[in-house]
Amino acid sequence: GTTAVRSALAAHVLRQLPRVDEDMPEMIKQGHQPKKLIVLSDMQEVFEMTLELRGQIERDHLCNAFGRPLKVACFFSGKVNGARSDKEANSWDFCQPEDDASVLGEADLIVVCQKYTTGWDEWRVVAVFILRRLGSEELLQQLLGRATRSRPGSGKRRPWIFDYLNDPDWVFSGAARFYEECRAYDDENSCGELHDLAKQIARFFSSSQRPFQEAAALRLQSCDRA
Repeated sequence: GTTAVRSALAAHVLRQLPRVDEDMPEMIKQGHQPKKLIVLSDMQEVFEMTLELRGQIERDHLCNAFGRPLKVACFFSGKVNGARSDKEANSWDFCQPEDDASVLGEADLIVVCQKYTTGWDEWRVVAVFILRRLGSEELLQQLLGRATRSRPGSGKRRPWIFDYLNDPDWVFSGAARFYEECRAYDDENSCGELHDLAKQIARFFSSSQRPFQEAAALRLQSCDRA
């Protein structure tokens, strides 16, 4: 039944957490909390999966990378059977449930369906667990983007994506049109993308034999800063 499937999925997610944390040793060494995003299809599933995860964590005495009990937060807009809001659902585990920023900062596992799948930038998200069918390539990219935020020097490595329901061929084709050329820069020996851009501009003027107008370039820089 649905309950058995939910229990099995929750157990599988929890079994992956040590594996993910072990892949972020420098991040943990620096005291940064690795966070995981769990994405479901509707608000009721979000609430019930949150309860299932909390129950298994309490039963098995599961802890995060710093030895503290894992904390699960859920976010949805509206009312579900069992809670009048996500703030009520989070009030059982968090001291300031009315403050989303506080709960997001404290939680190890963040369970959502729509809320915080877009427009939320948290570089400490190191894994995304997709437990729903995705209806669009754009949503796929938004979900992948939650885990690809970075912070130089933080020790965060390439994120983990666990997809339980979507066809791999569709995922590949859905992501293919977003592929672009990527470059790896050595921070000590290169100036990065701005240096590359300057060289491309210089080559353009050289190949087109157009005079390089420094005054115009300075005006462009001023506009760019504005």
